[in-house]
Amino acid sequence: MRRVRMVMLRSAPTLVTQNSKKLTEHPGIWIFYIWQFLLTLRHSSPLLACAQICPVAVSGVLAAVATGFLLSRLHPAMVMTIALTAFTIGSILLATAPIGQTYWAQIFLATIIMPW
Repeated sequence: MRRVRMVMLRSAPTLVTQNSKKLTEHPGIWIFYIWQFLLTLRHSSPLLACAQICPVAVSGVLAAVATGFLLSRLHPAMVMTIALTAFTIGSILLATAPIGQTYWAQIFLATIIMPW
């Protein structure tokens, strides 16, 4: 019985590492697509596109502080569910944004929600 527990403990870091790697790849895809959307489809200048993505930094800092607080209060699975829900909502907002729509309607909301 003791040997089985050791095997389970040895395999757990591998699972955590693989899942963490998968989760960190997805925001990179979102950043690529929002840049392509702003530069190619909306024909924004690179400086304007950079200014439009700046709220991600502020929201990311707030999300990091809130995550530290929430992890002490909630179960980690609940915090992960909240994070994945925010990622899904941010992706849906970007995917459904019309080209001619104002920045404040969906893209701004997506940049605020995505880091959470």
